[in-house]
Amino acid sequence: MNSSCFNCQKPLAEGKPICPYCFAVQRNSYDRDQLFDYLEHYFPTKPVAKKQFVSTKVQIIQRDYENILVWSILTLGVYYFYYLLLTLQDLNDHWYHPHGRYESTTKNDTFTLIVILTLTVFLGVPFIQYVRYEKLRNHLLKAPPMENQTIPIKGSQIFWIYIIYDLFFLGTGAMLFFGLSSVIADWFFKLDTAGITTVFFLGAATVFALALLSGIALIILEMRWQEVFNDHIAMHYGSTLIKKRRRRIFGTRKAKKNKHKTSI
Repeated sequence: MNSSCFNCQKPLAEGKPICPYCFAVQRNSYDRDQLFDYLEHYFPTKPVAKKQFVSTKVQIIQRDYENILVWSILTLGVYYFYYLLLTLQDLNDHWYHPHGRYESTTKNDTFTLIVILTLTVFLGVPFIQYVRYEKLRNHLLKAPPMENQTIPIKGSQIFWIYIIYDLFFLGTGAMLFFGLSSVIADWFFKLDTAGITTVFFLGAATVFALALLSGIALIILEMRWQEVFNDHIAMHYGSTLIKKRRRRIFGTRKAKKNKHKTSI
């Protein structure tokens, strides 16, 4: 119901403790608390409370790299590509959990990385590895340190290790191709290519051995990356996840030493 101002007698709308014409406070119709609520609504002085962020993402699981390695071997590497995409999504989901304002994000452009992997496996896998290792490393360097925590190697290092690994396998295939070509040339054209064939096959065996050694190193690094990520996820969830055994291969993190480090 409308009323009128006691001072200027002009009509006032209901719920207006201050006259918009003469600015007189309607003391007879409204009490002190109603006046302050009205002023706070139009001229707020209290800080607006931000809604607490609650993650709607599914809980991140700890992945067992030993099982992933077995499935990758059984599927001739196809499952490994699927695992890489899963870990990229894990990094994205991880960033939806509470973090400090100065911690580096682990979000990544998964769609672009899938396109790169689809167009060229030779460069796609090393580039995905670069993103995975660099994102996790940068985040852990600025996150609160945990006891006996290790840090993955730099993304640039894992990138070049994978490039060398790919080159070894390409070199093995090339030498086998030329070795078989020399054998075929000997059969059809009666050329004495025994020496050249021996060189190519010995070279292929040597390069293949180097590829196996680099592959073993990559398996160790991948296992270490997954274990570090599992430990970090367990820290987020507290005791809800069981921390897996740690293999301390590359040493422990010293908080003081890494305080001033910035990742490239």
